Amino acid sequence: METIEIQLIATDLHHYSKLIAALDEEPGLPYVETTSEWDQALPVISVYPEGQSFENRLIELAKEGFYIKKRHLNPALWQEAWQKDFSFLQTQHFYCSSEPSSYADRITLWLEPGSAFGQGDHATTQAILLLLERYLFLDRYESLLDVGTGTGILALAAKKAGLSLVCATDHDEDALEQARAHAKKNACDIEFFSGSFPAHEQTFELIVCNILPPILMELIPSMKSRLKPSGLLFLTGVHMGNQDQLTQALAAQGFQVLDQKEVRGWIALAFQKENS
Repeated sequence: METIEIQLIATDLHHYSKLIAALDEEPGLPYVETTSEWDQALPVISVYPEGQSFENRLIELAKEGFYIKKRHLNPALWQEAWQKDFSFLQTQHFYCSSEPSSYADRITLWLEPGSAFGQGDHATTQAILLLLERYLFLDRYESLLDVGTGTGILALAAKKAGLSLVCATDHDEDALEQARAHAKKNACDIEFFSGSFPAHEQTFELIVCNILPPILMELIPSMKSRLKPSGLLFLTGVHMGNQDQLTQALAAQGFQVLDQKEVRGWIALAFQKENS
């Protein structure tokens, strides 16, 4: 499915504030606030309408006081990020394979072939696992939430690294079924929940999320509320061409960039939540 991005460059703060208020009341119109590349004083709203009807509604809302720029985000970038002839993923600490096996000096994660995302062959999965493992073994963290778990690979890695509380969520019931099967096969005690977040109000020291914009952008405020003070938020699903938009959106929510990892043009970023 192709993603449409519409950039709205405000001519003044009055129209900008009016549109932001309208967007907050509109389902199907997730947005990100940035600034103009050529004039930092001009606010920009990047909107990702979920279908033609929402796009038409957006154009109606922004018919006065905005310059409008539309682009089609290239779906080929996502497809090119798959690793050809993939059979296993080896990192400093983990060996992930679709075949039950063991590897010297690595923690083995067995992932049965299936339809759920996160087998280890996509650049986003590789980038975020390579980044996450830098922090899993520091003996500082005890809890992690994996939002949009897919196969459960990141939750499995966290549990195998020794974290005491690991929760994982997904809207796809088939993905949850496969993730539960992986947890059983890998002898990992993980709590799974249908939806984006656990039913309880638990907060976490670490939150990971590998989801494409615009859904990723929509989830940021909720992920912030589930993160402990000074907690770390690991995000991927973002191509390096969209990295600035993500970092600006997180800065507006009180996060600072702590670390990053790039694989084949796709970025995984670690953000730290400011003390509150």
